[in-house]
Amino acid sequence: GDGVTDCSDALRSALHDCADTNDCLYVPPGDYLVDAAVTCMARQGRLVLCGDGANVARLIINQTDGLAFTFEQNGVRQRPGMVMRDIGISARGRCGTALQVSYGSPPITQDHDRPSLTFRDVVIESGDDGSFLSGIDLESAWNPTLSNVFISGRPRHGEWQNLSGSGV
Repeated sequence: GDGVTDCSDALRSALHDCADTNDCLYVPPGDYLVDAAVTCMARQGRLVLCGDGANVARLIINQTDGLAFTFEQNGVRQRPGMVMRDIGISARGRCGTALQVSYGSPPITQDHDRPSLTFRDVVIESGDDGSFLSGIDLESAWNPTLSNVFISGRPRHGEWQNLSGSGV
């Protein structure tokens, strides 16, 4: 959490362990440098990633894509998905998409009655240090819940121009 040491491999490994065991990955206070895109395939149930607050636990994405999660389908039912809360994701340099979540391209699902994912108190921020092309990319996610999610750039010369693509 010093903002200097690359934690990409450790983060990837911890997310895979949590995806296999349905545990929560807790991100303690600090700035965590991510120098390589982190991908995770979840084949079990829900994946939970939480910190102590968006300005307290922060992933700094350095000139790459950020986090990408893929959830396998369970026949015609969607996996419970993920919960992300109390965490910040910031750009350093020119970055791709900050957060991607995909449920693939199922021909049909039968569980439109429950949320596929929940993001609460999440900040995705482009700024003077860097910018994301896009904030969040969701694919085939039924009933996503986004609560207090901030995706933008900091004002520069009076304009919000640092996010060059789409927010969600």
